Amino acid sequence: MSSKKTVKVTTKPKVVKMTTQTVKKQEKKVTSSAEVSKPKTTQNKTALLGAPGNKNPWKDGSKILSIEVTDDFYINMAMAPKQTLPGAWGTIKSIPNVDYARNVLAITPEFKKEISHVQKYLVKKGTRVQIGIAGPQQYGGREYLGGGTQVEILPRPSARYLLPSGEPDKIN
Repeated sequence: MSSKKTVKVTTKPKVVKMTTQTVKKQEKKVTSSAEVSKPKTTQNKTALLGAPGNKNPWKDGSKILSIEVTDDFYINMAMAPKQTLPGAWGTIKSIPNVDYARNVLAITPEFKKEISHVQKYLVKKGTRVQIGIAGPQQYGGREYLGGGTQVEILPRPSARYLLPSGEPDKIN
């Protein structure tokens, strides 16, 4: 059950403008359907940006940490066979196989038809990311459970904020 609250959030106005939330004067009171437990940590279905197709990418009731990267921060990203540019979602965990990407990270064929390899990326300092638990997704009559740690790169296009690190690893 979600209720609307008005809270103080200490985010940069540029980030807030990327949302459906409204900004009011210097205090930046933000109104949204997400409950905020403390600045830069949200709880519930949505955070600053959602998944494609307005599907909830986060596990219901889980905390979503929104931070600006200040040190070297690496993520792993499941990639399609001919994908050359990064997407906006990755994980801080290793991705051992396609089954893990599909079921633990809930990457449905709707988001990525095929997964062939994993690329490690360095997230540039100053980049805003959200970290939380992948929520379940449904596609083609099948449920992909989620439950893994996922990272969303908020600035779009994400390729500007990610640098490949090493060679891609093939997975099956």
